[in-house]
Amino acid sequence: MGSLTLEYLSCTFERAKELDYQYVGVQIEIDGFIKPEIIINQVDNFESLLAYYKKTFKKNLTHKYIKGKRISAVTFGNSFSDIERYLIG
Repeated sequence: MGSLTLEYLSCTFERAKELDYQYVGVQIEIDGFIKPEIIINQVDNFESLLAYYKKTFKKNLTHKYIKGKRISAVTFGNSFSDIERYLIG
């Protein structure tokens, strides 16, 4: 899915809100884990979660404090299955 940036993550949250999507899904890879973690954020939390991601992740979406943890994909949708389809396949 290529290299992502904090700016891209921010634009994804903003675009989801503009288009009235209910969820933003974030895929997080952690060294040593077989499969990535999937986090689904609800629309009411978009602003506070985006602030958290900006505080916790570097511009290249690697974690500031935990080596080997990074955001590897992001998408939005109106159902968990929309998120799952894109992030898991």
